[in-house]
Amino acid sequence: MNDTRRARATLSLNIPFQMKESARELAGYRASYTGDAAARSAYLDALEAEMAASARRGDFDGVTFEALRVVGGSPSIMNGDRLGRIVAAARRGLPLAHGCEACVEALPQTVCTASLTGWSQGSVDAVSLRVGSVHERELAAIGATYDADAVRNAVLFLDRFHVDTLEAVIVVGIPGQTPQSLRRTLRACVGFESKRIRIEPYRGSIIGSGALDETLAAHAAGIDDASLLFDAARDFLAGQGFAHRSCDLFVRTGARSAFDDARLQGCDFFEFGLDARTVADGFLCHSTSDYATYVECSASPDAVFDRIVEEDDRARRLRLACCRLGALERVPLDAHDPDAEAFFASLESMGLVKRKGGDVSLTSAGMLLWPLIPQPMQG
Repeated sequence: MNDTRRARATLSLNIPFQMKESARELAGYRASYTGDAAARSAYLDALEAEMAASARRGDFDGVTFEALRVVGGSPSIMNGDRLGRIVAAARRGLPLAHGCEACVEALPQTVCTASLTGWSQGSVDAVSLRVGSVHERELAAIGATYDADAVRNAVLFLDRFHVDTLEAVIVVGIPGQTPQSLRRTLRACVGFESKRIRIEPYRGSIIGSGALDETLAAHAAGIDDASLLFDAARDFLAGQGFAHRSCDLFVRTGARSAFDDARLQGCDFFEFGLDARTVADGFLCHSTSDYATYVECSASPDAVFDRIVEEDDRARRLRLACCRLGALERVPLDAHDPDAEAFFASLESMGLVKRKGGDVSLTSAGMLLWPLIPQPMQG
């Protein structure tokens, strides 16, 4: 079937493994695991088995994946050959669009000849590089397991291996960060010839917190300085030819992110792995976060789901409204929808959205904190 007649979707492979030393720099990510080499290898086997089983039973009939992203904060710590083979298996066995971008999230110190050679087996053509900052003091403040030299070396390796797209991920709101230091980091990322720059809020206060709503409120209450830094970053990047595509994403003129474009337009999204979230065909499927259960049951996809929730019309409208907000649009608010009213009233009370007439839009604080806001129908 021609791609133009098929439903557009995105595909994520969640590999939530991290080094023990990364607990601070990756604070606030979903469930994470360390594990030895054997545990990591078994997980990748299970991930490949889940993909194959889902394909065999026709889960992707009528679907075309426009982009593939390997996520989890630091999936690049996995064996490069194995990771490359996983992406190759997805390209071979799943309905990926012609020219589908495959992007891997990576820590700088893991980007080297061995990893890039391995990833090339899956034709990985984009890397989301966790830069954080180019200042050693700020890297120390976020608990980075790498230094500024590692960032520069990673960029050199990506250039040497002709990786088409560099997405630089930086952090705003780091204790001690100033407009001047932020501009130097941004200028460095522009100089790296990044096609995309993604901005994350500093997540330090999330460490050890089990109550995300309270954490989010605490962030919102103390976000003024970080919001000013975020506004300064927006102005700087606009002057460098970057368009503000979504809350956290800035794209160089002529570039794009098919993954983000599809998500912002409310397309279905499929995710494999531990703690995975899929929204497709009107259902939310949330996979187990228990490692042993996942590895044992991965060849029977239904067995890995912790819960399946049907998305009714009202829930779908709210999800699509959030997609539009994430795309920096002003969204009409349905006064007769109590779920939407309660959701946006909560955000408004924290200064994350503002109302004008019957519309809502994100404030600067809301844009910066959007990655931390639990999204409807996304787990």
